[in-house]
Amino acid sequence: MKKLNLFLILPIFVCTLFVGGCTSGCVSLFITNPPNKIVYEVGEEVDFSGLNVEYLNTDGTTTKVFCKAEDFSKVDTSTPGEKTVLITKKDITTTFKIYVANSVVTTAKQLKSTILNSTNGDVIYIKLGEYSPIDAQDESLYNIVINKQLTIIGDGNDKTILHGNFLVGVTETQDAYVPLDNFGGVTIMNIGFKLTSQVQNGYNVFEGKYGNYDNFGAIKTYNSKDITIKNCSFEGYCYGINADNITNLNLTNNYFKGLKICGVKVTQNILNSTISKNVFIDIGKNSLVYENGQQGNVCGIHLNFSKAQNVGVIICNNNLARIGVYNGTLTYANLGANELEINGETNFANGFYVNNSALIILSSSTTNNLDINGLIFSNNNYGQTLQNISFSTTKDNFVNQNGVIII
Repeated sequence: MKKLNLFLILPIFVCTLFVGGCTSGCVSLFITNPPNKIVYEVGEEVDFSGLNVEYLNTDGTTTKVFCKAEDFSKVDTSTPGEKTVLITKKDITTTFKIYVANSVVTTAKQLKSTILNSTNGDVIYIKLGEYSPIDAQDESLYNIVINKQLTIIGDGNDKTILHGNFLVGVTETQDAYVPLDNFGGVTIMNIGFKLTSQVQNGYNVFEGKYGNYDNFGAIKTYNSKDITIKNCSFEGYCYGINADNITNLNLTNNYFKGLKICGVKVTQNILNSTISKNVFIDIGKNSLVYENGQQGNVCGIHLNFSKAQNVGVIICNNNLARIGVYNGTLTYANLGANELEINGETNFANGFYVNNSALIILSSSTTNNLDINGLIFSNNNYGQTLQNISFSTTKDNFVNQNGVIII
């Protein structure tokens, strides 16, 4: 009966596309939009609603494709794990991934223990809902440690909402978080990270007992590699993603809005990574930051590099706008900001933007001048701002612009 039900459902939910033939010969088949649902419970029937498929023709045009049940390979949801779905049309194929969960989370109290008790390779499904601390004393969503190779997926960044944060690549001791060396293999998808704050005595104060959210951000990684974050949203934190050393970061189709300091910050070094198709907007609005004894930066993306090398970083097809806007009362974005002497005349430019703000900031995490190469900016949309790309902020700490390609 499961096979019969599968083939009855697929024509209804998959086939929302125009029926068309190749106009001048088909070169390839590709997916322009994945299904709305990519994670399932064990035994759950698949639903490929929202899947869009197109042909690429020899003349460079594209043609929408109508997919029938028989165009899909058999999908087995009886066992957990990553599943590859094959689509075949006119002897041309393409694939996409779905996931069947080892563990399903439906309450805030389940989340931390589920991740803690997981094993390498597990898929954790956080079902639709709003995951909030029950009261100010409940820390079940505070600093959730991820130290195993996991795939964590929600039902969508507008459906699975988490008022908490992830610490990736650490072990937790009684009084400290200890970074793991060269930790990797974590995927986080389809989750909305959201906090709210209020201003008290010039400071942004977060609701509840949130501890170091202002420094860690929604996702904090340490000495990490092979980290994928896709289709997530970040709102209200000081940082969306805050990393130390990271290699092979894949950051795609995320939405960063209303953050106090920065969307993505790498404090030490980044290598062989792609940041693409993300939106950064309304970050650092009316915010001042105290950092290392001076006024810090507010920005969409802030990348640091530790030595001269070919970094292999591509930043493409992102939208960045309204970073460091000043149109109201200044507030401090992090603890310790009261040590910063504020002079209104020197901390603003043109009366509209906070100084030390930019859409993208590139700098060195050492005091050496870095002659890096292999850093490519392509097809990004830069909205109105104080400055688009800032090459560091101090005379002893900068990145050689000759190794940066801007298209």
